[in-house]
Amino acid sequence: MHRRPVVKRIERSITKAFNQISQRLNNKPQTVMRAKWVYAAGTEWVPFEAAAQQTIESLWDDGVGYGWTKHLGENVYIHFDEELYVVMNGERCLLQRTVW
Repeated sequence: MHRRPVVKRIERSITKAFNQISQRLNNKPQTVMRAKWVYAAGTEWVPFEAAAQQTIESLWDDGVGYGWTKHLGENVYIHFDEELYVVMNGERCLLQRTVW
């Protein structure tokens, strides 16, 4: 007569454990592709600082043709229409969006 409540508790414990394991398996981390903006400086590609990365990506996502951001304390002009480039300190540099 007392076995029934014990069996019920065991069933609940097993069900709870199964649900937790199932939830963990279903919520496993997924690979997220992240964009990284870089500009050409001589023969190297140089990444923008984090704040500039966010601004540039927001402009890109919003479909804006051009905009401004700050990088290393300087104003930088970002151009997307037809050709990707930036103008920093009066110098035009190629702009590239990479995914990693």
